[in-house]
Amino acid sequence: MASDSAPINLTHHFLIAMPGLQDETFSRSVVYVCEHSERGALGLVINKPSDINLKGLFDKVELPLMRADLADAPVFQGGPVQTERGFVLHDPIFAAADKPDESVYASTMTIPGGLEMTTSKDVLEALSTGAGPRRVLVSLGYSAWGQGQLESELGENSWLTVDADLAVIFDTPVDQRYDKALLLLGLQSWMLSPDGGHGCARWHRPMSKAFRPVFKHFLRWISASREPASLSETACCAQPSHRAVFMLKVTSAFGLLRRNFANGSPTPSRTVPWSSLTTCDSSLARRSFSSPAMDS
Repeated sequence: MASDSAPINLTHHFLIAMPGLQDETFSRSVVYVCEHSERGALGLVINKPSDINLKGLFDKVELPLMRADLADAPVFQGGPVQTERGFVLHDPIFAAADKPDESVYASTMTIPGGLEMTTSKDVLEALSTGAGPRRVLVSLGYSAWGQGQLESELGENSWLTVDADLAVIFDTPVDQRYDKALLLLGLQSWMLSPDGGHGCARWHRPMSKAFRPVFKHFLRWISASREPASLSETACCAQPSHRAVFMLKVTSAFGLLRRNFANGSPTPSRTVPWSSLTTCDSSLARRSFSSPAMDS
């Protein structure tokens, strides 16, 4: 029982929204968690571009942009909190080789996993000269949870979670990031139910890398009953015989998993939450730790 109440840390993880979410900010969103502690959590949505690109943003702050590779990159809507503030997610830039923990920028959060998030204007000034980090994601606003809020949503099966993959953030087209994040769990959108549920408390924790191949094999076994993807697939799957076989596999498989949980196996670290998303609201601005801001 002690393991059920042990704290979790989702820093450098993705939170993946479920298909049934209707909220404009978080529908089909992928949130990169920059910080998670007992005080709360902070993250940036990485797949919701705004209507402005980096060239337009630099024009607004009256800076040139000497990085041609970044001119057309979108500025993202990082979340509903402090949408007038800028947040730059980027590769680490160290002050000196002998100071690997010290960033060159005035206000930077080092994220375990190899990234930094800077909120001071000096990172924009570096980019304006053609220097700065090689890979960047710039957002306006951020997503946040107060003390215990994210844990509560996990307990209600409100998120899918998985270790973050930097290739999804920097190397994947924006419109493919949601599906690529799901693939890290071996999932596709059609596998996810839009309906909410009431999950066991043991299903709160991210899936371990060791268990992920087993889980993917389980998903392939389930999906084997589907008819080949084609224009006629909808009609085929609507037939009781095909749907019955598919649902029988799902029901029996999860029944087996539930019995294993009752017997203490698999362990909590080998589980994944299934959920429908609960959105952030105005209470996020009143969390117990200070809000970062883009310094002048």
